[in-house]
Amino acid sequence: MNGSRSIKTKRETIYRLLVKNMSDPTDQEPDHDVYPFESGFEFFTAGLVVGYIEGEKFDGEYDGEGDYYEVTRLTPVAGNNPEHEACINLIEKLIELEHKARETEVEEGDSEDDASEDTEEEEKSEKPVVTWDDIVAYADKGVVILYGEWNDKGKFDLPQYFSSIETVVADRLEEFEDDLTQPPTTGRDRSVSF
Repeated sequence: MNGSRSIKTKRETIYRLLVKNMSDPTDQEPDHDVYPFESGFEFFTAGLVVGYIEGEKFDGEYDGEGDYYEVTRLTPVAGNNPEHEACINLIEKLIELEHKARETEVEEGDSEDDASEDTEEEEKSEKPVVTWDDIVAYADKGVVILYGEWNDKGKFDLPQYFSSIETVVADRLEEFEDDLTQPPTTGRDRSVSF
């Protein structure tokens, strides 16, 4: 995984509105007394699950300075929250596997003549990799979805999302498992090791 692993977001205002241990945004007061999340780490995990289940990534810009607002470093809080850490690691691995399966599908469209003309350097530079920023984009999309639910209903249906994750993961694994277990069909080695 390329990129720094920190809990960060492009949706800082939403975090500040829904996370108890963060100060309220200066430009917007929350219209509620109850904060549904104790920490940004919890909110990030919930957002990641929702974003992954919905299969969507946030592609907007951060309004603050820099590219992201950093909530906290992952390592210090992950050890005290093994369930959240395991959930993040699982979804991160699933996203990487899905990416490899899609990459294999695209490569299988190349002819053997095209394959022999490519150099290893060209292959490495052309292949996009999954970065931590991709994981954050799923979490941010989930955060936006959860914020919409909070505004519309005053609550979330997190149990629905968490109960559906097993089915979603099984369906997605089934979609790409053949791509990861089939031998390469052209001259390039496309084996994937786990």
